[in-house]
Amino acid sequence: MAEEKVALIMGGGSGMGAAAARRLAQDGYRIAILSPSGKGEALARTFASMAE
Repeated sequence: MAEEKVALIMGGGSGMGAAAARRLAQDGYRIAILSPSGKGEALARTFASMAE
């Protein structure tokens, strides 16, 4: 059974959360971003295009 790497980032819309999400995405993780400010949505689109 293949393992898929998944990370849930809380506060991932900016700052340290965004940096952590970016690094994990570069390392092959699928990322779920929780961001009360809504800034995480733009990052999620960026990471989705990286995975393609």
